[in-house]
Amino acid sequence: ISTLPDFLVRPIAGKTKEVGAVPLLIGFTAGLLVFGISGIVLGPLIVIAAIAFWKVYFEEPEAANN
Repeated sequence: ISTLPDFLVRPIAGKTKEVGAVPLLIGFTAGLLVFGISGIVLGPLIVIAAIAFWKVYFEEPEAANN
């Protein structure tokens, strides 16, 4: 089951190294519990979007000021 997110989500989200296996596994598990079968895809995608949001708005504010 732990390799299932790699087969389903990695092709959709791209092969980026910024999102590790642990956040994807947490998203997979939480998505499955919250959304049911559709959470297999929705959970990790929500986690990826949350990480991207965090990086844009909290880790790179200096780049926007220049």
